[in-house]
Amino acid sequence: MLFTLAFIIIFIGMILISISALYKSRKNETVKRDVEVGGVIVLGPIPIAFGTSQRIVKSLLIISITFFIIVIVLFIMLYSNMLPPKT
Repeated sequence: MLFTLAFIIIFIGMILISISALYKSRKNETVKRDVEVGGVIVLGPIPIAFGTSQRIVKSLLIISITFFIIVIVLFIMLYSNMLPPKT
């Protein structure tokens, strides 16, 4: 049940992104925009960030490190609840 719900939400998100891209491509704007792009590759606990500017790379590193800490905390919480009580 939960897997099906997650799959449907991801599918709807992909459709919305596609519709948004099509909508933006149909608008004929000649305004020049300053675009910054970047990405993060996580190899184990080490995030590797790349981007078009220092600002975007720092932002991505902060986001990825924060996400990594949240995952570790959730893992510890889950693991501590799974251990049988000591007698």
